[in-house]
Amino acid sequence: SEVEELVERLRFQTDAMRRAVGREAAHVPILTARARHLLARLYDLLLRPIAPLIGERRVTVVPHRALHYVPFRALFDGERYLIERQEVCTVPSAAVLLHCLQQPPSPHQNALFLGVPD
Repeated sequence: SEVEELVERLRFQTDAMRRAVGREAAHVPILTARARHLLARLYDLLLRPIAPLIGERRVTVVPHRALHYVPFRALFDGERYLIERQEVCTVPSAAVLLHCLQQPPSPHQNALFLGVPD
């Protein structure tokens, strides 16, 4: 329940930051600090207890319920964001992860990356 509450508060902060950019630029540093605080609390709850076991290895997350809304790459340990320390992958389910792990490696020579800026 604490994680769910923090996720809701983080989503509220993210929406507030999105609305403030451009119109209320003076509030952006305060909103950013609040979001970073929430990201740090989520890190403390979800990853800090197991961080010594993970080390610097790739983190693969299979979220459940409210964890689908946690931006794991942006979790903040007090000094750095998780993505600054290690690779973070998110998969929608354990079944999808198993399917992907069972596929033979594909030697890609070229890649095309697309993104939606919204």
